[in-house]
Amino acid sequence: GAKALFSYFGRCQALLQRGKYVDDYTSQNPSLTVTDDNQLQWTHRIDGDADIYFVANPLDSAITTTVAIDAIDRLPEIWYPETGETTVAEAWHKSDDKTLVTMQLNEHESLFIILRKSDKSDGPGLTLPVVEKVGSMAVTGSWQLNFPEGWGAPESVVFDSLTPWDENSDSGIKYFSGTAKYVKTINIENIDAEARYMLDLGTVKNLAMVYVNGQLAANLWKKPFRCDITDLLNEGDNLLEIEVTNLWPNRMIGDEQWPDDIEWNLPPSYNSNSPMVGALIKSVPDWLRLGEPRPEQNRKTVVSFKFFGKNSPLLPSGLLGPVNIDIEK
Repeated sequence: GAKALFSYFGRCQALLQRGKYVDDYTSQNPSLTVTDDNQLQWTHRIDGDADIYFVANPLDSAITTTVAIDAIDRLPEIWYPETGETTVAEAWHKSDDKTLVTMQLNEHESLFIILRKSDKSDGPGLTLPVVEKVGSMAVTGSWQLNFPEGWGAPESVVFDSLTPWDENSDSGIKYFSGTAKYVKTINIENIDAEARYMLDLGTVKNLAMVYVNGQLAANLWKKPFRCDITDLLNEGDNLLEIEVTNLWPNRMIGDEQWPDDIEWNLPPSYNSNSPMVGALIKSVPDWLRLGEPRPEQNRKTVVSFKFFGKNSPLLPSGLLGPVNIDIEK
């Protein structure tokens, strides 16, 4: 599930290590200015004849913003580090000695503006295409949830509605950490050939791999947990599978419900009435070193430092929704 995140890091660093850094922030005349009030963050590098601008939306909401760059007669390209897609900016034009580019960025989205190719045109203008939502389908009802073997959760269970794993009465689900698969069949009677069908998962804790009719639609690792599934849909029944991966704390907190089978050096602040959070492992236990069965088989993790106690708060986990299919034109 984290592969897409690390691919994003790799693409960003492939560009952010090129050329040399330009210190625009101490300059009275920075080479890029934001023409509206949006709190866009950015940095600038020069690599030969190419200008590289990395821009990011730090807000919890989507923005539309226009930037003015000190450059003319070069084509502004948009490079998307999440996907590796590159394209010419949809909305830009040349004004005096500046190139103006209008962009839409989702919450916490980042992208690169690259100026490297000669272009003496004035551009198409600053108007972006308007996407209109013409309908929405709520994906409600029950889901089958499949858990991997060996982590304490049931092999398969049906959720009547989307609820957090950490609130489940089954301790195997409550303390589960890892990847579980949500499975559901949805019916779409008529598909509009002129529309795009966007699956919106709502809230996900923390990563989601989306499959439609057995084919990968998206690997989603940040808000908005949303993807285009148009080309994978059939009229009639469609199999929707969502693999959701959460974080490790819940499993480690679950382990603390059981007797310990590792010896620990007591933390400096330890007293008999407090948990041993902060303790360091004394040594690798013989059963682990020799590959023998674990004494306390209800425990699933081994750590060298105690991060959590049995009463540490659990993290919200799973597909929380609401799930909708938005129809756009």
